[in-house]
Amino acid sequence: MSRESERRSEQDPGVGDTGEGEQRGRTGPAQFVGEVRSELKRVHWANRRELVSYSLVVIVAVVAMTAYISGVDAVFSRLVFAVFG
Repeated sequence: MSRESERRSEQDPGVGDTGEGEQRGRTGPAQFVGEVRSELKRVHWANRRELVSYSLVVIVAVVAMTAYISGVDAVFSRLVFAVFG
């Protein structure tokens, strides 16, 4: 064990734990749904303007990558046909 990991494990006993010891049981459906709802309240949801701009970025990137791959494919296919006839 390195000195850094020893130092971290001394400061925080949970670091480097092998999972032995205290085991937590499964949560019930009601607790799970409650935790999911509380997490979703903390999520930053995009507004319409952000959604449109992010969608346009994705569409432009996909079109650009498709054009690039199509071009490379056309060049390589011509090279293969030129070499192998």
